[in-house]
Amino acid sequence: GVGHPVPNQSVEQRKGSPSANGTWSAAQLASGAGGVIVGREPGPDWRMRVGEAGSYLWSPTQDLLALLGNRCRGFDLFMLEPENETLTNLTASYDEIVQFFVWEPGGSRITAPVIAFGATRGSIVSFDALTGQREVIISVEGDWMFSPLVWDPSGTKLLFEASRGVPKLCGDDVEYRDTYLDPVPNF
Repeated sequence: GVGHPVPNQSVEQRKGSPSANGTWSAAQLASGAGGVIVGREPGPDWRMRVGEAGSYLWSPTQDLLALLGNRCRGFDLFMLEPENETLTNLTASYDEIVQFFVWEPGGSRITAPVIAFGATRGSIVSFDALTGQREVIISVEGDWMFSPLVWDPSGTKLLFEASRGVPKLCGDDVEYRDTYLDPVPNF
């Protein structure tokens, strides 16, 4: 479909964050505007919006965009394949929180700390970027937080810090919102 122009006031970054291969660009919409927009370069020609999404990172291979979404009942990890206009929830969990993530150097896997509601366990998990298949790297009992996560360039060593305590993300009065893909964004 044909992209729609995005009003300048709704995009925090006018040009967006281009993928290194120059094919796609992404930009966080301003507070209240609803998510992340993705468009083709040059331009960018904004073609789709991932509503109710937050943090995002292009894969090292530059063809996939990982995002956090489903705010307030927990953060889920999503994968957007812009060429296919496909959005996949890799975690799809109501009892876990993913607060941030990093791409593994090869570009096919994402590593994220996963914390259970009630803080009964914490894990660092490696997800297959396309299938969501999980591999637990480390798992501990209790209210542990892990940050930051940094892979060495070879992908053989993971640096992280562990600390006790889980922050409260949202109050009981905050409305839950599903993350969704709008292939023809209506801004």
